[in-house]
Amino acid sequence: TLREPCNSVATTYKDQCWRNQVSAWLPFFKGNTKDVASQCSLIEPQYQKTCFESLGLLVTITVGEIAIAIINSCTTSQNQISDDCLVGAMKELLFEGKDRRHVHARQIFERIAERHIPSPPKGGLAPFRAIPSGFTVA
Repeated sequence: TLREPCNSVATTYKDQCWRNQVSAWLPFFKGNTKDVASQCSLIEPQYQKTCFESLGLLVTITVGEIAIAIINSCTTSQNQISDDCLVGAMKELLFEGKDRRHVHARQIFERIAERHIPSPPKGGLAPFRAIPSGFTVA
């Protein structure tokens, strides 16, 4: 099945197995991220976040640093799935050697912040939207 070998490995290895399984699902589903996200939603709940974050990482590798393409690829019918995917994309953009000065990472952060800051801080989200010195607008 599509969820093997991860369903069968020892608990110690499951998190890493599900992280890697996404890289097998993406080509199997011909790059359809919604199909991959559907598979992630079927696995044990404690491993779903890892699965979706891995999808975000692969989305970034596939579509590059283009914020709208990343957001579209991570958008599904369930916001939490989308958020975990976006977090994976952010990790790739910010911590894995991508250009940290690139504005696209800021746009993805805004997408997450707007939905998860229940009442914006005094002054709104403006501090997050200001383009810091040294960033480039693409």
